[in-house]
Amino acid sequence: MPTDAWGAHSGSYSLVVDPVGASLLALVEREAGQRLLTLDPNVRLNVEPDAARWRDRIEEFVAQVDLVKASDEDLALLYPGAEPGGIARNWLSASASVVILTRGQDGAEAFGNFGQVSVPAAKVDVMDAVRAGDTFQAALIVGLAERGIRSSDPLRALGSGDFTDLLTFAAQAAAIVCSRRGADMPTCSEVENFYQGPR
Repeated sequence: MPTDAWGAHSGSYSLVVDPVGASLLALVEREAGQRLLTLDPNVRLNVEPDAARWRDRIEEFVAQVDLVKASDEDLALLYPGAEPGGIARNWLSASASVVILTRGQDGAEAFGNFGQVSVPAAKVDVMDAVRAGDTFQAALIVGLAERGIRSSDPLRALGSGDFTDLLTFAAQAAAIVCSRRGADMPTCSEVENFYQGPR
């Protein structure tokens, strides 16, 4: 990894398709505690239909990374019938400092040593939801970078207000991409100028 890289993100089918998945896991194991490591399972059973393989590999990553973002759809595929908040707390006890759950039109939640915070989804006329989750994750990482959160210790020091702001920013970015056709991700200024509801 480049010496000036402050973070590494892993996700989707690259996690379970070896040798790529095994190489990514070795990378995060090596870099744990040195850089900010983030994970988005983004489960794709059409690529690897074995949910148990996904579950085992994701749990290996969760034991190493600092922040996990997962959708309610991911959790339903990985742990059918399980309560999402319980899964988040299990991942926190495994090692992750922060777990974020996205719930589509029901908003998003963050779990960490600050407790639990949630924000509603921004309301837009949905044209195309492709890449909404990726946009949320990208906006989240941008928000952390802008706060200087480039390793695990400062991430753990963030409070509930910080995560309310981060989730709001990411949810607004995802709403903007849903209001457009195609994977047309917004700029930071577009997200900052986005506003919903009466003043």
